[in-house]
Amino acid sequence: MFFKTPIFKKGEIPKHDVYVNGPNSYNFLNPNSSKLPNWLPVLTIKKPRKIVGGESTHILVWYGNNQLELHHSTLGIKKYELENEQIKDIITGAQLYLILTKSGRVYSLTDKYTYHENPLSHPEQSTFQKPRLCDLLTDLNLFVESIAMSYCSNFYLCKGGLLYGSGFASSGRLGVDKQTNQHKPLLVAKNVTKVFSGAHGLGLFYITNDNKLFTSGRNDDGKLGLDTQGKHIKTPVQVKKLPCDVSDIKIIQTGQHHSILLTKQGKVYASGTSNVVATSDKKSEFNLISALKDKIIVKLAMGEYHQLLISNENELYGWGFRNAPSNEYDSWKIPRKIKFPNLTSTALNTVDMFCGSRITVIYSNLNNNLSQDFKKFFENGKFTDCVLGNGIKCNKSILQFRTNNTKIETIQEIMKEKTKEEINSFLKWIYYDEIVDLELLENILKSLQLSIDLEENSLNKDLLKLYNDQDSTDFNILVKDDDDDEEEEEETYEEIPVHKIILCVRSGLFREMFENLNENQTTNSVKDYSGKSIESLEILIKYFYTDKIELTADNDPVLVIEELEDSIEYYQLNADSNLKHQLNKLKIQYKLN
Repeated sequence: MFFKTPIFKKGEIPKHDVYVNGPNSYNFLNPNSSKLPNWLPVLTIKKPRKIVGGESTHILVWYGNNQLELHHSTLGIKKYELENEQIKDIITGAQLYLILTKSGRVYSLTDKYTYHENPLSHPEQSTFQKPRLCDLLTDLNLFVESIAMSYCSNFYLCKGGLLYGSGFASSGRLGVDKQTNQHKPLLVAKNVTKVFSGAHGLGLFYITNDNKLFTSGRNDDGKLGLDTQGKHIKTPVQVKKLPCDVSDIKIIQTGQHHSILLTKQGKVYASGTSNVVATSDKKSEFNLISALKDKIIVKLAMGEYHQLLISNENELYGWGFRNAPSNEYDSWKIPRKIKFPNLTSTALNTVDMFCGSRITVIYSNLNNNLSQDFKKFFENGKFTDCVLGNGIKCNKSILQFRTNNTKIETIQEIMKEKTKEEINSFLKWIYYDEIVDLELLENILKSLQLSIDLEENSLNKDLLKLYNDQDSTDFNILVKDDDDDEEEEEETYEEIPVHKIILCVRSGLFREMFENLNENQTTNSVKDYSGKSIESLEILIKYFYTDKIELTADNDPVLVIEELEDSIEYYQLNADSNLKHQLNKLKIQYKLN
């Protein structure tokens, strides 16, 4: 399902979705390289949803829905698919991977020799062969809503605000005053709303519903924000000296000797080892990092001794204390700007990062939400209106805008001699950009006399062309005119032109509406009863095509943000949509709570 070779124009530097930085033991991610330079491209991973790295021999990739892929130095690439489950998140603490599903269950994936913190009845049976359901959590009838991990310690925030932990308990890093390993999850706290940790921090932070921050674990050099004589906090205590209100905390991450606090306003504070130049010398308090005081930071990834941050101006910063995986910022004691690797996109909503013990991964999930929706639409098998061959059906609209309006009859003629596998391979690129067989795809495009640059003509760009092609729209959303005089007998509506296929792919509400039409029913318009302004709806419609929210000087940001937040549920958008992320970014930009 991957490129055989990179695709790029002569003389250009190729772009890739994933880059890795770490010791030479990570060469298994790109066996063509005998030496690991800064930002080595990973050719075998395309459009990941999320990547986390364990020890220096493996990483786990989530492609969306319930598909996972383990890249292992000796096992190669292993693929997994959780039956009857939808993945919500994946995390790691070193060698153990935890997989949270939308049904509130947790699965583990690990080597059979690494089971000390695995919440299974028989952890020794756990292997990389398949994800195993953490039955000790289900036995307690726990619905897990979010997960966090420290090194060999796991935390499960459950429905009702109950926080449980399992794994190594020494030094208070599990939030309980015990020293022995705890396979069976123990209750740590109640009335918890958020939980934070770090893959190598040996500590725990959590926020309660009365707006208080608590912590426990190893407090080396005051990294937990506490001024204590001892190094270990065996049971959670409140952190009272904070630079902001608890409700303003976006995330806290812990490393080996320091912690970083990022606020919703984009300010960055550090506690612990004072290698980071801050506005205060008090290591046991969270102090503003002076080198970033004029920056708005929107993303943070923290490892054992190093970290990466991204600003709202698409600037990448990093620094490391020791054993940093990259000589690009090895032993830096203050944040410095780092050149972005040549990602397929460096847009804020498409870039994510992972920092581990001795690995850094930075990746672009360009097309991620769009391709997810189109992939679901393809697999759904509905809204097909033509047959390509061997009984395989597809949608004419998608077929045409991806092939520069090539006649359907021409495509059918080329496809009638192809096997089912070859046709499906072609359709996977048509619907969601997946290239199964590069040579086959190139030959088909050549047969259709199409000169398509596979790097340039992505689904995103084709959809943008479709959005700008107003002459080809076939549907109208009717929005009540805000200036309509209530005394008039007939209501007047403004029209928002759109392509019906886009509504089907992107919105569950419209998809159900079109599915419920009888065979003899046709409609080219619908009245919108959401109560949203035409201003917000026009921005939302453009988002359907581009996966981006763009405001102009004429837009009211308060109104638009509020109405678009409500639109996610009303229009039944993808629950994993990056719309929420973009709206949060706009709130920071316009300084809205």
